Amino acid sequence: MKQREIINYWIEGSKTDLDNFKWLYRHKRYYPCLFFGHLVIEKVLKALVISETKNIPPYTHDLNKLVELSKVTIFSETDIKLLKTIGKYNIEARYPDIKENTEIKYDQILQLYEKICNKVLQ
Repeated sequence: MKQREIINYWIEGSKTDLDNFKWLYRHKRYYPCLFFGHLVIEKVLKALVISETKNIPPYTHDLNKLVELSKVTIFSETDIKLLKTIGKYNIEARYPDIKENTEIKYDQILQLYEKICNKVLQ
């Protein structure tokens, strides 16, 4: 596959997961919503790694590692903290004892998604 095709693969996957993320939120399915929030960000970060480095990202769910691999400087300290929180949703959001305020995280995940997409699609 060509580089653009691989980037599109990850972007399209993130869009599908974004639709699920929004649906789950609207239907108050908060735990899986946060899990899908992680998937949305993970996939768009993988597209960013390819876009910026021309390298295929490793098999990882570690969002901060993907940011490091991308070598971009668009992320604020607040973004990095948010990525650490979102990173926990890969496992913790599968269990009902998660204590996050989903409404706040929902909006933050959407904003971060847009920021990364804008960089990938430049």
